[in-house]
Amino acid sequence: MIRNAVLSKALIVFTLHFCLLSQAAAAEAGWEAEWERTVKAAEQEGQVTVYKIAHDAEWHAFQKQYPKIKVNLVPASAAQIQQRILAERRAGKFLADVVRLGGGTSTSLYKAKALDPIGPALILSEVKDASNCLRGLSLAFTRLQSKISRPENVDELLGSPRPQVER
Repeated sequence: MIRNAVLSKALIVFTLHFCLLSQAAAAEAGWEAEWERTVKAAEQEGQVTVYKIAHDAEWHAFQKQYPKIKVNLVPASAAQIQQRILAERRAGKFLADVVRLGGGTSTSLYKAKALDPIGPALILSEVKDASNCLRGLSLAFTRLQSKISRPENVDELLGSPRPQVER
């Protein structure tokens, strides 16, 4: 009787574990399938337009990995990009696929309701989980801080609890 109860519990645990692994595999396959659909749609469209203020290296790497998707880089200052996006929004145009800016300009565009939420466009579960992300952190001291130790990681820098990221 005890042996049957132990076997039953072991079978239940095994079944639950197997179901969870199957669901995890299905979820994994789900994001991969969604990613493939996204890449195929981008390849059909043929290009991605990026408004940016800084480096090109990541876009060259993207172009190399996805050669069927042309990357149109539109370099400008943050102020120029902000003016451009606001003018496009007023005209009902949505020309930029990706915008890379600094925090101040992003905040201004957010307040002007010129940005779309990014959450629905995210595919990978680790990217969707806001606890894995740190965005828009500005730090400054008004006087030299010589008696403090250098933080070794982001958690030490931020302390606890970590700030919540709005999605």
